[in-house]
Amino acid sequence: MSAWIMLVVGCTFIVGGVSVLNGWRAATYSDKRLSGWGNIAVGAGFTLDGLPKIVGSSDAVGLLFAIAGLALIVVGVVLGARDLRRRRGNA
Repeated sequence: MSAWIMLVVGCTFIVGGVSVLNGWRAATYSDKRLSGWGNIAVGAGFTLDGLPKIVGSSDAVGLLFAIAGLALIVVGVVLGARDLRRRRGNA
């Protein structure tokens, strides 16, 4: 069940990131490229983490996908934090 939740949350983040890159709610973001790509990276990380569990692949493949997913989530959070600092004027 948690794999399905990660997949749905990941897809939601990806759709939100693409929407921001296309100009939806652009006024709330100082640099929509950073926040959009940050959302896409976080969503891809969640999706990569849940996908092997859904398709029933081996533990080794699941571990590799989880490591890649964690790396993408960290990159997305860093991009989002940079955008947040820019919005507050701390960058």
